[in-house]
Amino acid sequence: MNILLLFSPYSYEGQPRPKAFPLGLGYIGAMLRLHGFHPEIADLSIRTPNYAQLSNLIRSCDPDIIGISAMTENHLEALRIARLARETVEKAVIVMGGPHATFKYTDLLLKCPEIDVVVVGEGEKTMLELAETVDKGLGLSQIGHINGLAFRRGDDILLTPSREKISDLDELPYPAFDLLVHPKLEDYFEDDIKALPVLTSRGCPYHCAFCSTSVMHGKKYRVRSPKNVVDEIEYDIENYGVNRVVFVDDIFTLDQVRTKEICSEIIRRNINITWCCSTRVDCVNPELLKIMKQAGCTGIFYGIESLSDAVLKKVKKGFTSKKVRQAVNWTLEEGLDIDASFILGLPGETSESLRLIPEFIRQTGLSDRIIANMLQLLPGTEMYSQPQKFGLKVSENEFSHWMDLRSYIEGIGIRDLVETLLEMKLAFHENRFQDDRLFEVSKPEIEIIDECTVFEIAKLTRKDGNH
Repeated sequence: MNILLLFSPYSYEGQPRPKAFPLGLGYIGAMLRLHGFHPEIADLSIRTPNYAQLSNLIRSCDPDIIGISAMTENHLEALRIARLARETVEKAVIVMGGPHATFKYTDLLLKCPEIDVVVVGEGEKTMLELAETVDKGLGLSQIGHINGLAFRRGDDILLTPSREKISDLDELPYPAFDLLVHPKLEDYFEDDIKALPVLTSRGCPYHCAFCSTSVMHGKKYRVRSPKNVVDEIEYDIENYGVNRVVFVDDIFTLDQVRTKEICSEIIRRNINITWCCSTRVDCVNPELLKIMKQAGCTGIFYGIESLSDAVLKKVKKGFTSKKVRQAVNWTLEEGLDIDASFILGLPGETSESLRLIPEFIRQTGLSDRIIANMLQLLPGTEMYSQPQKFGLKVSENEFSHWMDLRSYIEGIGIRDLVETLLEMKLAFHENRFQDDRLFEVSKPEIEIIDECTVFEIAKLTRKDGNH
């Protein structure tokens, strides 16, 4: 039986995104192939085909099941693809999955009759059982025994019991990068850097009010063994020629003993590879950073979000600005790059506390990557379900969509957020080039403040204010 797994494109323009293989589909495809099915994967966010091309791609795969994965930021495009898929292959069972589908399954089934089934939660075993049921010719009327599904029955939308999380992640086959039919695997590589993602854990024990990870994957931290992780790295080197790995865990160093064991195993096997990871500022120390660098780590992503202790406490981040400064200093002293992420417009933020962010960038000399996100209320998060608890003002008719520019908090306007964003960019530029004459303001940032002229925006970016 043929199964086509699609990752949706992003409809907004002018916002470059890193090329990242949809790892969830890689795991689902690997699981399906392991049990005798014929899956194929198309990542439509890379070299996005037009609708005629996509229709031809779907038709050529002759799928019995079409699985569509989407995040909140591209779920509208996922609905369009579902409609196109139904027009193209009428017989196919159309399945929607991913974080957005998990939290908004009712909304998707009501809006899009072309969707037959929604996978709620982790998809590997659920998709396998669904494929086995369809392959037996039992039809959609016989899927009620499968945990982790939402579907229609007459005018009702039914939800089966929750799918139990996979406790032993070593059970999972390695993600199947070779199942790609669009694009080519080489499209994820940049020049001489051949990087692929590796996932070593799932789950998060923290309670950040803006994040849905702990809801999607559970609060229990589930891990792969160090041997299994490093075996996959060697497999990727041998089969795909990679020379870099991106550990995509939310908190790669939560279990510091295991992190050291992974590093020691890489060193013991003398694997010549570089890698980066994401973690929290309260989950590192100098000793750990040293062995990480010895094992090939070149950089770390930290979700800092704010430099205000009051804001960090309000959004339940679980650490203080002192811990941020400590971890950043340790990381820089070890010679590792830092990707520092901030969320502008969090509850409790003020004009004064926003200014702490560009000041921090200047003080620390951060010059690798600064990521400034506007607050988005994403399904599955506490802020989304209880905005009034955080003092957020949300329109009843509003649905936050990725890259929307808005402020939900009293006393902070769009202008405050944009000024902070531009100051952050200028501070970053000064750290890198020491010459503010070359600083550029991108076109979208000029257009987003109606009342502010190009010259006023440009003035914000100059230290002396004379231009």
